[in-house]
Amino acid sequence: MARAFGTPGNAIHRTAQLQETHLQTLLDAVELFCGCTGHEIKTKKSHVLLLMWLSDETQGAIECQTSLNKVLTLRRWKTSHIRWTPCRGNIEYFPIAMASEEKRHLGHFQDGYGSSKVALKTLTRDILGKAGRIARSRALTNPAQYLCRAVLYSSAAYKLRFINISTEDIDVVETGVKKLMRRTSSVHMSVPDLLKYGTRGGMKWERWRDKVNIERVWVI
Repeated sequence: MARAFGTPGNAIHRTAQLQETHLQTLLDAVELFCGCTGHEIKTKKSHVLLLMWLSDETQGAIECQTSLNKVLTLRRWKTSHIRWTPCRGNIEYFPIAMASEEKRHLGHFQDGYGSSKVALKTLTRDILGKAGRIARSRALTNPAQYLCRAVLYSSAAYKLRFINISTEDIDVVETGVKKLMRRTSSVHMSVPDLLKYGTRGGMKWERWRDKVNIERVWVI
């Protein structure tokens, strides 16, 4: 953007002001619709996502944090006790967030790109803890495999389907389960994964990355 404009600072400022005007007009229109239909905007569950980047010296893109300085306000339409006389509430500030900030969505937290490092770490730690408790109970091979499918995978499947994570990240989440399966099946860690997850001549373990990606296709 610095190359596209002769005075990048003023141009960025004008662009931000123009976006703020459009967003405020859109927000006022939505609130007017809610006032006429009886709906309500819940600011605790809503926010405006700002997609504004600047080019850095390495031709990459960094978020323009100064765009968070813009202020969006909301005045709710309330029930009036005087006929044909509208009643407006107090001025509220509408939440604004950058794409990298994690917000609650579909039961878990994620950023504007659909990923969440915090949720991934929390899920990995949760699966490791549950797998450790099963290992301490000294479960046999078949019961342990059943618990891995019915309990551990079921508790993580929803988040794995909807969080934007790679297959490598899914393997990291499955680390505790894989270790539990090796211990209960007396399988050495040097045994290749093709033999563990193979269906012909293998042990027919279920790989989480395959199940998650198949379920993602079903959702689409």
